[in-house]
Formats: sequence, structure tokens, C-alpha cells
Amino acid sequence: MWILLVLISAFLYGIWQLMQKKIVEKVNVYDFLFIQSIFELIFGLSLLKYVNFNINLFLIGIFIFAGIIAAIVNVLIIQSIKHSDVSAILPLQNLTPIFLLFVAFIFLNEVPTFLQLFGIFAIILGTYLISVKSIKSLFSVYAFAKPKYIIFMIIAAFLMSFLGTIAKYSQSYVNIYTYMFFFVFTLFICNLFIIIFLKRSKGKKKTSSKSHAIE
Repeated sequence: MWILLVLISAFLYGIWQLMQKKIVEKVNVYDFLFIQSIFELIFGLSLLKYVNFNINLFLIGIFIFAGIIAAIVNVLIIQSIKHSDVSAILPLQNLTPIFLLFVAFIFLNEVPTFLQLFGIFAIILGTYLISVKSIKSLFSVYAFAKPKYIIFMIIAAFLMSFLGTIAKYSQSYVNIYTYMFFFVFTLFICNLFIIIFLKRSKGKKKTSSKSHAIE
């Protein structure tokens, strides 16, 4: 049953990524983040009656940390798919399970098996082969994507491995609804700060360009 759920989740996530690409090509990143944040807040509020608020500050801190990571990952992925070919850049997210194995080993003492280590090699090879556009570019390492956004996606994949580890750790102490509520609420707050930052940065650039034009 869980395999079916994973496959459905992967399918829906792929559709969502394609929708993101289409949306951010037509609207500003902060406008997209704002609309997404509203839906995230509505989702979080719908979980209120299932949330257990009788938890210690350490767990709340972990949930908040997860929300902050998710907000950073969100921006990195949106910026990458906005300025890159989706079929070339998104396969880099497949590196997340690789980082997850090592993060889980460090924080959860989960020792990877030989089969999992072999899977790491298969993921790296598969990610590269999916990303190349032709046989000619097979040995040209990501010549079709800007290094900046490649780095963004690798960082995002690394940070996402912490999200998986935190989710598993937290479910030993609270139900999934409690984790999701604090996670989504923190993500909403972080997105608002990011939107304010992006708007201010854009405003400063416009002011600077106008002053240079006057000079």
C-alpha cells in the first residue's frame, strides 16, 4: 500500500512542478509565493482540531526549523525552474535520497545497507542520464544549465534530506497533524518574510537604476 502512495505522491509532485514552471514564467516569484502561502495557511488551519499543543519546546523548535528549511528550499526550486529547463534541472532533486541516507545515519543511527549504497550509484547515474539532452552532450557536464541553478538544486536536495529526517523523528513523539500544522504555519511566516525581502530588493534596484539614469 505504501508503495502505491509513494508513486501517487511522486506523480502529483511532478505535475505540481510543471505547474510551477508555467506559473512563474508569467508572474513574479513573490506573487506566486504569496498565493501559495495563503493555501498553505488554509491547509494548516484545517488541521487545528487534530493538533496536540501539549508538546515540549524542543519539538516546537524542530518543527519551526523544518518550516524555515522548507521556505529556503521553496525559493531555490522556484528560482531554478524559472530560469532553467525543467527536464534538465528537476532530476537533481533525485539526489535527496542520497543525502538522506547520510543524514539519517548521523542523526537517527540508521546504517545504510549494501543495496542502498548501490542505489546511490544508480540514482546518480540515472539523474545524469535523464538530464542530458543528447548523446553529444553526454560528457559535457550540465553544459545546458547555468551552474548557479545547478548549485541551487543541489542545495535544495541536501536541505530536503533534513526535512525527511525531521518528519520521521517527530512522528515518534507526535501525530502527523501536529507536525504538519507547525511546519505549514512556520512556512507561511517565512514565505511572508521572503516576499517582503524580494519586494524591497526589487524596489532598491528600481531606485538605483533611476538615480543612474538621472546622472
